[in-house]
Amino acid sequence: MSAIENYTLAFDEINSLMDTSFDNASELDSEKRARKIKNDVLEILVYAYYSGVKAASEMLKKDLNIDRDMMMEIIYLNIDGKDWEDRIEFYIFASDREGVKRLVQTEYHRIWNAGALDGATAYGKLTGKQVKKKWNTMLDDRVRDTHWYLEGNTVPVGGFFRTYDGDYALYPGDFQHAENNVNCRCYITFSI
Repeated sequence: MSAIENYTLAFDEINSLMDTSFDNASELDSEKRARKIKNDVLEILVYAYYSGVKAASEMLKKDLNIDRDMMMEIIYLNIDGKDWEDRIEFYIFASDREGVKRLVQTEYHRIWNAGALDGATAYGKLTGKQVKKKWNTMLDDRVRDTHWYLEGNTVPVGGFFRTYDGDYALYPGDFQHAENNVNCRCYITFSI
């Protein structure tokens, strides 16, 4: 199974993993419950970054290493004054499984694409080759108009994808406006 196929399957798996995490932590007091669920989420997010770099390796046909510092920087990216742990606590303490699932899917998506971009950028630096990235949607009726607009667009690895409404991103999940990030399933692919 390709890295892209694994990426698309992950969204359904995240729902099951989060249900299991909630169920396994249900007997714990609220602080321990939050810590248990956040630890489970962190494992998913580390896997997302690893999988993104692995996808770039597969596309560019070169084994690429994980930069742990860069991975942790991406995972703990501060968005509107909060990192993922700050944002997820609200949903955990409200016992809002669907909110947790939505946040974890959005973060998985962002971190997978960031990992893929980091891998492709490292490849370009290692080899001196010019890498291009392409925007890909899921090609279904859930794709928002601003992302359909980007379908198939190709830019240099360091370039921005720009929507018709003025938003921009280095990769899916990196937009300035939350409405272009939440529940997005788009992904980038690379070529030389």
